[in-house]
Amino acid sequence: MIPGLWGVTAVSRTAFGPQFRTAALG
Repeated sequence: MIPGLWGVTAVSRTAFGPQFRTAALG
């Protein structure tokens, strides 16, 4: 994978993952 894309994906998972889980548990 492209390192830059991987970095963006990692940041997205870190930033939005918990929010998505919270919304799902909502």
